[in-house]
Amino acid sequence: MPVDRYFRALDGGDTRGAAALFAEGGELIPPLGGAIRGREAIADYLQEHCEGMRLFPEQVQHGTLGALVDGRVRLPAFEVRVQWQFRIDAGQIQRLRVRLVASLQELAHLRTHRIAAHPKV
Repeated sequence: MPVDRYFRALDGGDTRGAAALFAEGGELIPPLGGAIRGREAIADYLQEHCEGMRLFPEQVQHGTLGALVDGRVRLPAFEVRVQWQFRIDAGQIQRLRVRLVASLQELAHLRTHRIAAHPKV
């Protein structure tokens, strides 16, 4: 199933392999920012934004049109709860929406980390 292969590819650092699971006109909707369309653009996005990221899918609900996965994402400086909403057709990912479902405490930590990493000049 493309959902399992997606998580294995990204955890293995294979961003091109993860992007290849999308339909040619597939769409990735990250938690911050607009939709990314097409395999090449998705591969570029994943390469740029997923380095050092570990994915921990914890609860998977399969449906007729895809899957809903709750879990965590860990980066070197923080960890946050997320939800992946996959729409699958013909064995390919048509759309993947990634939503932050972090607690207020997690979001406060994320904000603190972001400010420390990118102070205003």
